[in-house]
Amino acid sequence: MVCAAIPYLGILGNDINIWDDRMYVIENPFFGDLSFSMLKRIFSEYLLGNYHPVTMLIMAVEFSLNGFSPFVFHGFSLVLHIIICFQVLSIAKKFIGENAIYAALLFAVHPLHVESVAWVSEQKDLLYTLFICLAFQSWINFRETGKSNAVILFFICFLLGCLSKAMAVSLFPVILLTDYFFFKKSRLTKKEILIYLFFLCICLLTGLVAIKAQEASEAIDLSGNVSWPQRFGLAGYGLLNYFFRLIVPFGFSVFHPYPTIRPGVIDPLIPFYSIILIVFLGLCYLAFKKHKLLFYGLMVFLMTLVLVLQILPVGAASWAERYAYVPSIAWSIIIVALLKQYNLLNKKSFILSFISTLVLIIYGGLTFGRTLVWKNEITIWEDVVKKYPDTDKGLCNRGLTYFRIGKKTAAISDLKAVINANPNYLPALAGLAEIYAAEDSNAAAMNMYSKILERKPNSIEALNGKGVLLAVSGQHDKALDLFKLANAISPNDPTAFYNIGNAYYFLNYFDEAKKWYFKAIEKRPLFPKALNNIGNVFLKENNYSSALEYFEKAKKIDPKLTDIDKNITLAKEKLNQLEKNESGKMSLKSDDPIRKAELLASENRIQEAIFIIDSVISSGKADGFAYLLKAKILIGLKDLENANKMIQVALEKIPDEADVHFQAAIISNLKGLPEAELYHLKKAIQLSPDYGPYPFELGLYYLNKNMKDSACYYLKKAKNLGVGEAIEPYEQYCGN
Repeated sequence: MVCAAIPYLGILGNDINIWDDRMYVIENPFFGDLSFSMLKRIFSEYLLGNYHPVTMLIMAVEFSLNGFSPFVFHGFSLVLHIIICFQVLSIAKKFIGENAIYAALLFAVHPLHVESVAWVSEQKDLLYTLFICLAFQSWINFRETGKSNAVILFFICFLLGCLSKAMAVSLFPVILLTDYFFFKKSRLTKKEILIYLFFLCICLLTGLVAIKAQEASEAIDLSGNVSWPQRFGLAGYGLLNYFFRLIVPFGFSVFHPYPTIRPGVIDPLIPFYSIILIVFLGLCYLAFKKHKLLFYGLMVFLMTLVLVLQILPVGAASWAERYAYVPSIAWSIIIVALLKQYNLLNKKSFILSFISTLVLIIYGGLTFGRTLVWKNEITIWEDVVKKYPDTDKGLCNRGLTYFRIGKKTAAISDLKAVINANPNYLPALAGLAEIYAAEDSNAAAMNMYSKILERKPNSIEALNGKGVLLAVSGQHDKALDLFKLANAISPNDPTAFYNIGNAYYFLNYFDEAKKWYFKAIEKRPLFPKALNNIGNVFLKENNYSSALEYFEKAKKIDPKLTDIDKNITLAKEKLNQLEKNESGKMSLKSDDPIRKAELLASENRIQEAIFIIDSVISSGKADGFAYLLKAKILIGLKDLENANKMIQVALEKIPDEADVHFQAAIISNLKGLPEAELYHLKKAIQLSPDYGPYPFELGLYYLNKNMKDSACYYLKKAKNLGVGEAIEPYEQYCGN
């Protein structure tokens, strides 16, 4: 346990905002609560081209413990690694007996495992490894005892492994190999055949879901850009690297690019690396003849790697260190088995002890040093550029990281270097556009986004970026069109929802804005900007308590969010002022009985309001507004006859009050008098042309009469006056 923990203690002080951590942790749409609806989302949605709901659920639980605390996430990863080391010890004992401790120690301290343990996003590696180790031991237990409970436990662990990471399906060929070499039977029973078939079905289903998820994120290259000879060459190239780095643990990097002669063109010598595959298989054949355990170990090593050897190209890396985590279990056992075969472990000599200790110290030291490279984004990407100076991804990501920490000059230098070498590298163009936008060089930023859209018309990032620039220049209608196009391409993207909400907000359609902001936080509950803007909408609606609630939610997630402290202060000031005004309400009510009645009606104290109005009317001192208020109340009570009597008196007393005509139109509509309704709606608009609800109602009137041109005219007018309800019928019937 100590040997497994000490080399990795450096990760406990590392950041979590590294590469994929931005989506897996910082912007994880599944963090926020552990409600049934969230659990349903976790088990029904992909994230970054992967389906691993168990991993997402466990990470959501980690978040619930202490928010974005790096210590919690890294501490849990370290605990998982320690537990797995004990699992390796238990498995190794079944093959090499008392010498298993050497295999477990070798696995525990090997520096090739740092990526899996130090990178929070790769907890899925640790989790699926843990579950398939448990499943493997359950299978061995089943084969040795025949107990059905062992099979049930096997399938539970295997399913959890598949739901942690799809690579768990590599256990299927491992089980077949294990049965063939250690539990071989002349005939399979029906029960065993059914178990195998069920096992295979789970694997096939997991594989189909994984492929679908990867295709959805465009991570799998099915275009034919990589020929089959190149694919087998890449497989040999990757296999060579995995095997070599396990023996000689140097040259590590978070990213290992394809060997190319220029951007996008794979080295023509790559197909010749297929020879490595042939040599490896030849080695397996020789081992089969002379050393059964060695052959078994080599085949397990290959079977647990074959899915990531880029025969089916996934991503931009030719090989990745994290993929060696499970295969290295077999490798560790192979090494110790060979040492045992040649009696090198039976000699209790000082030299053997010294060499073993020296290897562990060297490996442990290299591992600890490697954990420090994983300190933060800048240390990671500087390390990549050091190892691969000309890689597009390394330079681009270092440039983007420089930008995030305020080193704009260095950022621009890196991104321009990428674009000069590869003008079609879209992430660099997008990064440069983002920097130009931050510097208010909007024309240059717009040019970058236009270049991206020329090469990739459905680029969500470019559509959103261009829309934001249009919004900054005040062209909110055009921005809204681009945001909606981005939303159509990616219907579940919370950023698109947020941007659409912003466009409606600045167009003064606050109801629509709020609707889209809520859609954004439905998909990403921990979206501080969306929460903040919901608060801004509530401020516009004079709902100060709700505004304060959402401002404080936003600050809890991101205390440094722009204007958040100012917004909280403003909401508190408004609430305080409202409380002060409450004390003056009663004096206002006693001074103005009609105002008092109006307030009572707004509080749904209808009978009290009617009593006051009737008292004023019977006193002979009522003006037209008293009759108007009673008419409104009676409309709400569906007492149309008496409401009509009140409104007629109001029309006589205040014929130039627009609201009187509007209420008269409502009564006419309810009584089925379309001509009177039309007259009063037009009169209301004439008296108050800038009040949106009047043209909105007239637009609906014309829609009911199938008079499209007139309907569209008034719906558009209502929309332009900020009536959110007018947007949907206008877009549905008027086309734009």
